[in-house]
Amino acid sequence: MSDYHFQLPSSELDPIFQFAKDCFSRSYERFTGDIDAFNQNGNNDFFITKHRMGYIYLWKTGVINKLKRDLQKKLTIPVHDVIILHTPAQGFYQWHNEGMEYTEHASEEYRTAVRATRRSVALNYPVIDSDLSRSKIEWSEPSSRVGELLTEGYSNILDSIGMNPPQAMIESHIKLRSATMPDSDITDMAELLYITHDSGEGVRIKSGHSIVYDNHDEFLTKVDEYYGMPVPTLIRTNAWHKIDNTEVSEDRNMGSISFDPDYSYNDIKTLIMNNEFIK
Repeated sequence: MSDYHFQLPSSELDPIFQFAKDCFSRSYERFTGDIDAFNQNGNNDFFITKHRMGYIYLWKTGVINKLKRDLQKKLTIPVHDVIILHTPAQGFYQWHNEGMEYTEHASEEYRTAVRATRRSVALNYPVIDSDLSRSKIEWSEPSSRVGELLTEGYSNILDSIGMNPPQAMIESHIKLRSATMPDSDITDMAELLYITHDSGEGVRIKSGHSIVYDNHDEFLTKVDEYYGMPVPTLIRTNAWHKIDNTEVSEDRNMGSISFDPDYSYNDIKTLIMNNEFIK
């Protein structure tokens, strides 16, 4: 049994997954490539932002609230976030780690800010019918040098404050939470979340994850892989992983539910196997 992925048995959550799939599919069918026209259409259930690696899809607040509300009625633990993950056809997302590991070397202020964007485990599920049989997630174990560069980077992370431009994903994240936050807190959070620290040796720190560049494979040793994702699957996200969609002619679009970073992959997996994940 894998230490990195675990398929969720059919459950009372299936109608929630279907709702998300219906919302995404009917809106996605309307997208002609004109982002402004799509975002101005009030009938669509998510917004689109252009990204250098394709698009960022963001659920509208009403959909987020309904998904969270319905999930909390069923689950025994609180939901951290609900998002959409997009990897374009013939594309990939580089090696990254979304956990809180090594952030203990940063200030408490920084740790508090990025905690909202970090996760140790996610429950991913398809939001559109696509042939992803040749699409995969890979996991790897890092060398000691990665840990050294992360320790150094987090220790000096505030040296990079104010040096990075706004980022579409972070701006959207802040907008979704700004309604319940004072303006001063929003400004402070934005400054911290925009920080990007580059080690100059192949490791980069961003607010939502750490990255190892693809031309630095010597830092990582592959240990597992998971093809497709035909059913909702628990995914370990605080281990180094990579999305490889390069052999696929269709975009990879997944809904993703995350939990507080203190919940580990094994915590959630144990709850599922003991029938304690769903009320």
